[in-house]
Amino acid sequence: CLASVGIYPVDSRDEKHRQRFLPWKPEHHYHADLTKSFLMDPIEHWGPSIFHENLISMHHLQPEELRLIDGLLYGVAAGIWNRTQPLVENTLEPPPPS
Repeated sequence: CLASVGIYPVDSRDEKHRQRFLPWKPEHHYHADLTKSFLMDPIEHWGPSIFHENLISMHHLQPEELRLIDGLLYGVAAGIWNRTQPLVENTLEPPPPS
């Protein structure tokens, strides 16, 4: 237990009560397929709004799921949504506007 070394839990939700730590698989949060027994910390958001922009952790992921998420967040998304920053090294330039 972390309390034995002086580490205690705190509420890490933002001002909109969105979670920064997702204790279940992301699809369970997304579809609000959550256990009713988790009443100490009720989930108030689901669908796309569950994914806080400063998300810290998602639990119960397989290695291939982690690689997919990493690729989408830091590979694909870098070239699509963050056009003011240079593309990730060794990636293709986006096609010119038509």
